[in-house]
Amino acid sequence: MEYFLIYLIGVVDDLKEFFTFFGAIGAVVCLGMSLIYRVGLEEASEEEEKILKLLARKSFNFFVVFAIISASSPFIPNSKTLIAMVTIPPVINNEQVQQLPENILGFINDYIKEKDILQMLKI
Repeated sequence: MEYFLIYLIGVVDDLKEFFTFFGAIGAVVCLGMSLIYRVGLEEASEEEEKILKLLARKSFNFFVVFAIISASSPFIPNSKTLIAMVTIPPVINNEQVQQLPENILGFINDYIKEKDILQMLKI
């Protein structure tokens, strides 16, 4: 599992770029297919018209797939966010880390008390 996570962190930025690129290329292809359908429909025979309608249906299906891929791209976290998601929760939930603020607060309180006592002795 750890190896896959390291691999995933390494490729997540490339995967996000691939989804964006793939979605843009898909949109251009679908636009081209719909233009072919509209231009070809004007002077097509019945058999060619059936083929063009099939092309238009397939074009719409491809468009839906490419739209889903493009829409999912912003929701893929980049590598920095993914590293933070993996590393921060274990650090925060660590008992030793939880004790640090208590220890520091105790040290500061002791220091303040010591300063107060020293000031009282000077007077």
